[in-house]
Amino acid sequence: MLRLALCGVAVALVTACVAAGQGAKDEAKAEKRVLLAEHETLAVFESMDYRLCPGRTALCPKTCGDSGEFARFTITKYLKYKKHGEYGDPEQKTFQVQVSDYDKKPKGDPKVLETIRGLKKGDAVLLSWRHEYVTRAGASFPERPLVRLEKADKDKAAAPAPPKADLLAGLWEGTWSSTSNGMGDTLRCTVTKADDGKYTAKFEAVFGKIFTHRSTVTLTVEPAGDKWQFRGQEDLGLLSGGVYTYEGNSDGQEFFSTYDSTFDKGTFRMKRSATQPDQP
Repeated sequence: MLRLALCGVAVALVTACVAAGQGAKDEAKAEKRVLLAEHETLAVFESMDYRLCPGRTALCPKTCGDSGEFARFTITKYLKYKKHGEYGDPEQKTFQVQVSDYDKKPKGDPKVLETIRGLKKGDAVLLSWRHEYVTRAGASFPERPLVRLEKADKDKAAAPAPPKADLLAGLWEGTWSSTSNGMGDTLRCTVTKADDGKYTAKFEAVFGKIFTHRSTVTLTVEPAGDKWQFRGQEDLGLLSGGVYTYEGNSDGQEFFSTYDSTFDKGTFRMKRSATQPDQP
């Protein structure tokens, strides 16, 4: 009887271990991460500051995980940026790395912590991170895990970033096509950048091979990986169909946009013209 009891206990322990291992695997499988944006930068170390969390939960400030020491960096130059999701962080001016918890116990990768502890104000670093949306144990929240942090040449970090190519300004030529009535014809558009960072698009749409309709739209632009996304809305008047909304993108060589109004909707498809207007 004793032997049988011991065997039963052993089987129970093995079963519990297997179940625990399976539970851990299931929990790992249940975690879902969606990549929203990637950031690769040159930055400068500013300071190490201790701060308390905003105190929004019952766990705050001691055990929520958001209180402790943070290393603060100023971004001086972007080496690479790619937005994968609609809600991905745009390019940042600063970034912080938590290095300890509420009780100032080390938190994070020991190698990263060693690098940070060795930094002095003004030291240049190569700093990269990912913006992810995580779903775990029934909860969803953003995370910004560090990918790379290492000392860099200070002169390289201080050098000004090269000017970025403008993917929207210039002269475009192509066609417009209505999905409401099947009509379509040639289209030209001149896009210029305004002082407030927005863009002005002046369209010239031919229809019936004879008539030309001209309209001007203000576009708001946002980088999205290798393209720029834009959107705009203008009231072109009752005779022209009222309020039109525009949404599209450009990679610098090809321009695509949808347009939508009460009476008509369709698309614009254009390529950058070989003849560009003189720059001011």
